Amino acid sequence: MASLLMGVGNGGSYEIAARPATQSFQYAGFIQDNFRATDKLTLNLGLRYDISLPRTERFNHMNYLDPNVASPLQVPGLPNLMGGLVYADSSHRNVTGVDYKNFGPRFGFAYTPRPNFVVRGGYGLFYDPPRNGVALPVLFMRVISPVESM
Repeated sequence: MASLLMGVGNGGSYEIAARPATQSFQYAGFIQDNFRATDKLTLNLGLRYDISLPRTERFNHMNYLDPNVASPLQVPGLPNLMGGLVYADSSHRNVTGVDYKNFGPRFGFAYTPRPNFVVRGGYGLFYDPPRNGVALPVLFMRVISPVESM
């Protein structure tokens, strides 16, 4: 791998087996109701709350870049450098926090201006599950030497 990064690879392939055992949990709840405002207008109002727990890995093989920790690289004459990798361990198994602010209001309406004609619409905030810590099954690179590329 070092020769590949330096650009002097002599051909071959390099494979990093990435078979993480990650898991995360999501919980949600909602309330909603329909209100008939007039004979021609029906409103649908609701609120959903989503909570996504951080992803964990069975063997704590996760890390993230924290710009606020002291860098392991300290150069004499320069101020203290900041930024470094933080690794999960048995006491702190995840690398991100929990977002408790995922409130999703919902609003819908159905308006009937005349028989056999209905106008419908709606609005809502939706939250996707976090993708942090998700890995591809295998990273495979083909190294081509300068001789092979000609």
